[in-house]
Amino acid sequence: MVEYIQHNEIDKKRWDQCIKSSGNELPYAYSWYLDLVSPGWDALILDNYNYVMPLCRKSKFGINYLFVPYFTQQLGIFSKSNISDDLVAMFLKSIPDIFRYADINLNEHNPLSDVLFSGKRNINYEVDLNRDYQDIFTSYSRNCKRNLKKANDAALEVREYYDPRLFVDFVRKNLEPQLRGLKSKHWRTLFNILITAEEKDTGEIYAVYTPNGTLCAAGSFLNTANRCIFSVCASTALGKNQQAMYCLVDYQINKYAQKKDIFDFSGSNLSGVAYFNRSFGAEEKFYNTVSRNNLPRILKILKK
Repeated sequence: MVEYIQHNEIDKKRWDQCIKSSGNELPYAYSWYLDLVSPGWDALILDNYNYVMPLCRKSKFGINYLFVPYFTQQLGIFSKSNISDDLVAMFLKSIPDIFRYADINLNEHNPLSDVLFSGKRNINYEVDLNRDYQDIFTSYSRNCKRNLKKANDAALEVREYYDPRLFVDFVRKNLEPQLRGLKSKHWRTLFNILITAEEKDTGEIYAVYTPNGTLCAAGSFLNTANRCIFSVCASTALGKNQQAMYCLVDYQINKYAQKKDIFDFSGSNLSGVAYFNRSFGAEEKFYNTVSRNNLPRILKILKK
């Protein structure tokens, strides 16, 4: 039977061992990451930590609910063993009724066929890194190659960026109009993710500079043994004009070609972002968001 385990009863050492050995390892699922984005998270566990699933919980007006944390693309079930659609259904049915509302992102290795929860399919994009760089470059679109030439003609340079606080300030300054939903606490969470990821040697920040040293784009990346995930990024107007983000992504793909399995764009359903991701020869991958609404009638209506 799937066990519901409250936060203070989770054996985090065994939890992290499960994530590390899983065939679908993602940084979002490690206990340190969950502690930052969803303090007090609970869990569903099967077969003595062979299968695990985090439950990111909150409470409002006395109602417990599950939510998708900021900066966390995919969660769901993790295991080194096969994950079938029947097992996914079993886990979803094991979510306690104390959670009157649930909104959960599964991961691409969690097949969904059960109708207990309503589902929405999301798009991710991944580049296969198990090739030499020149082979990967050949799969870039004509427009991508043209934009890389423009960045090269502008003599843009990619360098490691060592200050997470300044990086957060840069992202906030250049993206805040598009991210009005983020509050100060969310930016603090991002800073803490960057600091902790750096301490654990699983995160890195790179920036793009003009020849005169002007910062024009920057991005953070989360790494596992086999995957480099493009996490958070921003460009100035100058960076957009000189195609600095193309330069940054190409740099990372070149660096990890034949060293990791996957360059993961971590999205997106947005057409403009999807176009950028596809231009690097990335393949579409899919993961599901599942929802359950057992709120009282009046709240259920308002939630819709």
